[in-house]
Amino acid sequence: GLGGFFFDEHALQSMRDGRTIGTVGRSRSGRAVNMHLNGRLFTAAWADLLRVVRNGGKAAVFEVA
Repeated sequence: GLGGFFFDEHALQSMRDGRTIGTVGRSRSGRAVNMHLNGRLFTAAWADLLRVVRNGGKAAVFEVA
């Protein structure tokens, strides 16, 4: 998996040490979040990430080919 992370504005930050590990932005439709990490693009459903923030747990994050 991607490991633990949080969003700070448009930066993806490591939960381990707080350093910036990538960038993040919402999709044009607003239904997904796109994350750039180590030269790779990942996407996740915005509603799924909000559920994780509210309740804890894990979100499904998919790599875009």
